[in-house]
Amino acid sequence: MKKNVNSKKILLILVMLLGFITNSFAQKNPAYNDEMIPLNRNEDGSFMSENEMFKNNLKKIQGTFQIQISKADYTVPISESLYDKIQSSRKENEDVILFLDENSNLFLPSKNKINAIGFKKLEPIKVVIK
Repeated sequence: MKKNVNSKKILLILVMLLGFITNSFAQKNPAYNDEMIPLNRNEDGSFMSENEMFKNNLKKIQGTFQIQISKADYTVPISESLYDKIQSSRKENEDVILFLDENSNLFLPSKNKINAIGFKKLEPIKVVIK
């Protein structure tokens, strides 16, 4: 009788321990708790085209970069790689100027300047006479 009671206690402890361990792992796994939302989904549930995603990404960082052109009548060719170029080239403490073509450069203020209290958004295009 005593053996039967001890085995039941051990079995009960093992079941409780197994339940505790399973619950702990389920809470740590974000796939069980977080809803995954695609990056290309609009607020109304529809999906954005690549062009819409590009425009949306540029809108998010508008005022934090400037295309500097050397001729007032020059039309700047903007490719979809511009957003990635901006994100990958920006430095923490140093302003960056990237060559785009013979008539234009891309100016990227540092992350510290952008995050400073007095930062004023940049005009998207500025004519700079060389």
